[in-house]
Amino acid sequence: MLTSLIGVLYFGLSHFGLTGMIASAVAAILLEKVIAETMVIRKLGLGVQHLKLLKVVGKTAIISVVAGLATYFVYQSFNTELETAGHGLAQRIFATDNQSILDLVGGSVVLLTSAAVFAPIYLIAASLWGVREEEDKRSVTSFLQKFRLRRPPEPMQETHI
Repeated sequence: MLTSLIGVLYFGLSHFGLTGMIASAVAAILLEKVIAETMVIRKLGLGVQHLKLLKVVGKTAIISVVAGLATYFVYQSFNTELETAGHGLAQRIFATDNQSILDLVGGSVVLLTSAAVFAPIYLIAASLWGVREEEDKRSVTSFLQKFRLRRPPEPMQETHI
C-alpha cells in the first residue's frame, strides 16, 4: 500500500494536482482500513448477529452528526462576525495590529463558540439516549462541583459577657 501510494504521489502530482493527490492519499488510507477491518472480522469470526453490540456506537454516531450539523450551521451563519469580534477584542486587549495575533484570537473565538454549541447538544442528547455511563456522569458531576460558586462563611456574631 505504501509503495503504491508513493508511486502515485511521485508520478501523479504533475497530472492530478494537489487536490487529486490528497484524494488519492485519502482513498489509499480508506482502502487500507477496509482491508484491515475485513481481515480482523474474518479472524474473529464476527457476523451479522454481533451488530447489536454496536448499538451504543451507532447512537453516539447519530448524536455526533446531529450536534455537528447544528455546529456547522452556526459556524456558517456567524463565523465572519465572530472572527471580526475576536479581532476587535485582540486589538483592544493587546493593543496590536499584528495579523497573527488577530487571527489567533479571532479563530479562538470561533472555535470556542463552536464548542459552546456542540458540547451541550451532544451531552444532552447522550444523556437522553442513555449513551453516557453512570461512572462518566459521576466524574463530570464531581468536576463541575469544583467550580460551583460557594457562599462565604457567615461572620461569627460577637457575644458579650
